Amino acid sequence: MHVNSYSFQFLTPQHRLAVLSLNQHIVDDPQTTFFMEPLRKEILNFCLNESSGFGIGIFAGDSLIGYRLIYFPHTKSEVFLNFQGPQYKIDLRLPPKEINRSARFAGIAIHQDYRGKGLGNRLMAEAIEVIRQKNYQWIIVTCHPSNHPSLHLLKKFGFYPTDSIKKENGRDRILLLCELNKSARI
Repeated sequence: MHVNSYSFQFLTPQHRLAVLSLNQHIVDDPQTTFFMEPLRKEILNFCLNESSGFGIGIFAGDSLIGYRLIYFPHTKSEVFLNFQGPQYKIDLRLPPKEINRSARFAGIAIHQDYRGKGLGNRLMAEAIEVIRQKNYQWIIVTCHPSNHPSLHLLKKFGFYPTDSIKKENGRDRILLLCELNKSARI
């Protein structure tokens, strides 16, 4: 898949260091540091394992400039790998049997030099299409309440808020769901 001078491709375990490096670069960016958290290696491993998830990368030449990570949880605890502990009382508003029919967006990042070019929109569309092809019914994601560009993009694709998650580090999250047979096709 090519768009202008960018290529989109599935990420493999060989891209692990590039994903972690881009994630750290964005975490360190003053414009996004409050929204982004360091990517947990456990989550990245889920996403880069073909049997439990996938990732789509955007490349400018050989350089990874963006990614969307997705994994397929089987239990509520797998849905909320970033939110473990008794302090988190999260209402998924999804019957337990539906978790096996759900995909979890685990991270998105686009290098600041490449933002505003529609790449996040394209990553979202590509990821949703792959999830549809795999016959999943739901997509689950969390987003910081002040991350207006991401919230706008999620709502554009049919995501709706279901709960708020208060985190002790101040990086609160909104839980959003998307039912694929009702979401917009872009």
